[in-house]
Amino acid sequence: MSGGANDDHKVRDRFVAFAFAAADAVMEVSAEGKIAYAAGAIETLTRRSADKLHDMVFLSIIAIPDRGRVKTLLGEVGPSGRMSPALVHLSSGREVMLGACRLPDSDSLFVSMTQPVVRPGMIAARERDRASGALTEKGFSTALSERMAEGADGDQLALLDLGDLDKLMATTDHEHRQRLMQTIGEILGQAAGEGGIAGRLGDGRFGVVAAKPIDEQKLADSLTDATRKAVPKGPPLTAKAVTIALETAGLSRADAGRAVLYAVQRFTQAQVSVDGIAALGRGLPALLADAAGAVARLRETIRERRINIALQPILLLDTLKVHHYEALCRLPDNSDPGMVIAAAEQAALAPEFDLMVAEETFVQLTRPPVKREVKVAINLSGRSVESPDFVASLEELLHKYKVHAAEILFEITETASIGSLGRATELVDRLRRRGHPICIDDLGAGAASFQYLGAFTVDFAKIDGRYVRSATTDGRDKAFLVAMIGLCRNLGIPVIAESIETQDQSKAAHALGATLGQGYLLGRPTPIRDILDA
Repeated sequence: MSGGANDDHKVRDRFVAFAFAAADAVMEVSAEGKIAYAAGAIETLTRRSADKLHDMVFLSIIAIPDRGRVKTLLGEVGPSGRMSPALVHLSSGREVMLGACRLPDSDSLFVSMTQPVVRPGMIAARERDRASGALTEKGFSTALSERMAEGADGDQLALLDLGDLDKLMATTDHEHRQRLMQTIGEILGQAAGEGGIAGRLGDGRFGVVAAKPIDEQKLADSLTDATRKAVPKGPPLTAKAVTIALETAGLSRADAGRAVLYAVQRFTQAQVSVDGIAALGRGLPALLADAAGAVARLRETIRERRINIALQPILLLDTLKVHHYEALCRLPDNSDPGMVIAAAEQAALAPEFDLMVAEETFVQLTRPPVKREVKVAINLSGRSVESPDFVASLEELLHKYKVHAAEILFEITETASIGSLGRATELVDRLRRRGHPICIDDLGAGAASFQYLGAFTVDFAKIDGRYVRSATTDGRDKAFLVAMIGLCRNLGIPVIAESIETQDQSKAAHALGATLGQGYLLGRPTPIRDILDA
């Protein structure tokens, strides 16, 4: 057969495959796994032109957690066979329905990509962890919440703990760290399976939801082996896993959702270990009972105001002089305030909790004799600032204790997204008209903080500490930090860099344009009376 006939035959195969797939885009993947041909909406889906895709390894355009699954699915397509469409994430952040077929007398696979109909619960690319490709903690919690609301009976949730993974990562170079996180992402994606969820929940903590039984020991062993192979000279880590059956067992969907999210949040914040969850029980009723107990304890704390206030300084980075302090809540049982706030928001107690912290701070600031006046920032949950009743009660406290407006700042946190941004904007502006500066907390931690930055008139923006900590070692995080500081500068908003723990981080943040800084290097939280009485 002549070369021209061969070329005609190849073109025929491609168009037969395209017609067979009825897809937005199609690719021919050679027996070596490389892209030999691409047509259709290629650039829209992959963010690469067809020319740039030519001869690339096909799996490299698949998001890391899905690569193992896609490799398995494609490997199962025999001669004249086809692969049923599967929902897959691309490395570009797009979701596609991926199909494949193998034509007779052809070693190539013809792979189709079709954009799925947008549906509730679709997780945006911005909510993915860049290193592993798995969902971030917020993305995972959102997807899990939506799954529970739709009814998740029969699903399993696996929570995995790899111990001090970040410390292990610090002992190796960037290439090995990248390879390890990619491998972890692939292992999680394979465990999640078709339509499942995989998330990176924190330092060494991961979550998987699957519609099939999860072999927790096999999954834990796979993660253990991955770390030891990637960093053979590092301190050995042993993964642990626990599975929870997402059977509602007579619970309402709302109660079942609260129970599982409470367990995930406690696990994410290291308030409970894998063994602790196993001890509680592997079913939702036991988890819900534990959540109810936590809410009851929180109500008692609010009622009796059994809290202490500590202040952490925020310094001007050029002079290292204190600009103001942040008020931090300390609980008598040493519970993690972040977890308590999360529980308060789930139980619709955030406004009461915020008012309790604000009043205790005002009491301390105005209790005679007042030897020293300081500026203090008080955190307000997104749940609180959209409530007119909350703002009215806060104004009553401000009037009662006669605190000077300029000395009380309010930080709007993103622990819970604001439902009515328009109403919240009016209420935040009301506080600002009283003379209280407004700060947006944790800029960059999620999409909501950028929405707040656009909606509210603010006086400061505090950048999420993750970017500050890694800006000196990670070029991508440094680029994000530069972009966020540049955005704030263009808006005329001074930037606070949080989580500064080393001199290098302090110098880098200042050099990149941060005006103020906060972190253990600059000052640790100190009981409020120790500062006021100094």
